Amino acid sequence: MVIVKSIEDVKSNIFNEFSCGNIELDTYLKEFARQNHKKGIGKSFVAFSENRVIGYYTLSMACIEFTEIPEGYNRGIPKYPAPVAKIGRLAVQAEFQGKKIGTALLIDALKRIVEASKSVGVFAVIVDAKNDSAKRFYDGFGFIPYGKDELSLYLPINTVTKLLK
Repeated sequence: MVIVKSIEDVKSNIFNEFSCGNIELDTYLKEFARQNHKKGIGKSFVAFSENRVIGYYTLSMACIEFTEIPEGYNRGIPKYPAPVAKIGRLAVQAEFQGKKIGTALLIDALKRIVEASKSVGVFAVIVDAKNDSAKRFYDGFGFIPYGKDELSLYLPINTVTKLLK
C-alpha cells in the first residue's frame, strides 16, 4: 500500500522523474506548474510519498455559460456565466496508478474547492478529462458531461459538499 505523506503546493523543482504516461501532463508539471502557481494562473498541488512526487493536480477559477449548464441544474440560475472551480490537470506517476492516489488527489482538490467556496462564488466544479479512461474515473464521483464535448465534465458544488460528508 502506498502512503501519501503530504499534498503541498508546488514549491520545488524536483519533478524531473515524474512520468504519468501523458507527455502533456508531465511537461506541465516539469516546465509550467511552478511559474503558473506563482503568477496565480493555476495553483498546483503535489503529492509526495517518501520524498518522491507521485501525483499532482492544478486548480483555477473559470465560468461556464448558462446554456452549457446541464439541464435540471440550471433552475433559478441567472442567465449569465456561472462561476466554477476547474480541475485543470490531475495526474499520477505511472507506477502508482490504480492504487487510489488519484482518488486521494481528487478528494484533496474537492476539499480545497469547498473551502474556497465559503469565500468565493463557486457554483460547480468542472474538469476536461484527457481521455475516456479519465472520464470513467470522474464518472465514479458523479461528474456528468456538459457542453458540446463529452470529456467536459461537471459536478455541482452542492453534490461535492454532500460527497465529502
